[in-house]
Amino acid sequence: MLEYEGTASSCQLDTKILHTFLEYRALRLQFSHTSSEQGYKLIEGVEDLYPLTIGGSKKALDIMRRYIYQYYKESTLEVIDQRFLERFYSCFLPSQLLRVTYKEIESLSTEWTLFFEFIGNRYDKTLLKSSCTAVFKSHEEDLHRILYLIKEVRKYGEVPVLCWEPFIIDMKCYKNMKVKENALDKYIIYDQGYFVIQDRLGNNIILFKNSPVKTFYKIKIDIPLGEEMKMGDIIHMSIKRKLFSTAWNIINVKAYFDESAGEYLNLGGKGNEASKNS
Repeated sequence: MLEYEGTASSCQLDTKILHTFLEYRALRLQFSHTSSEQGYKLIEGVEDLYPLTIGGSKKALDIMRRYIYQYYKESTLEVIDQRFLERFYSCFLPSQLLRVTYKEIESLSTEWTLFFEFIGNRYDKTLLKSSCTAVFKSHEEDLHRILYLIKEVRKYGEVPVLCWEPFIIDMKCYKNMKVKENALDKYIIYDQGYFVIQDRLGNNIILFKNSPVKTFYKIKIDIPLGEEMKMGDIIHMSIKRKLFSTAWNIINVKAYFDESAGEYLNLGGKGNEASKNS
């Protein structure tokens, strides 16, 4: 069933290579878990060709598949370089962190290593295999920091779901939301987009957004949490303030990125690639 014919210049990453790798992983996992009562099967159709397995591997493979389909559809293997992984860890994965656990982040590193080992063995392309662990290690600390921050910063918002994986609801926020559900806010100014942290002043963080001119915003954040934020961090969120107030309040935080994501995001407020993932 597994076919390896073709060269790096002719094999599309999103179809033939990914399709074959997912079959390969399904078979490996099947052999590794023969004692499982449910077992594993391959389903015809590329959309479902990842293993029906447990824990982080299934989630990791699904995230990898969505990343490749979204940004490298119809790309051939020869155009893939180290930027492929940098973009994933800087931009794509942070936009998924509300649905990802620490364990699944570790699983992603393992699955990417297996993926590029698979490619290296069949297409003599070893660059990504050799740099896979190094790229992950360079982002690992910030990924764990961001996973913590996005859950904590969302507590300042008006959306009661703090995290989807595991599913966590802020009951105080939920009750407040239900009270305000039918109320009409008057004299409220709203904004949304990608805001870059520029400074901290006491229990306030100062952010800016370019859309189309550089505009500054002040949001109150408790000092212990604010100390975990770094200058240059990027927050994708919606905010509001009263007409005659200078301080903004968070409505919803969709994603949180470290400074490295700026290379891949359009911070001018237009067609931003991360908005498609959040």
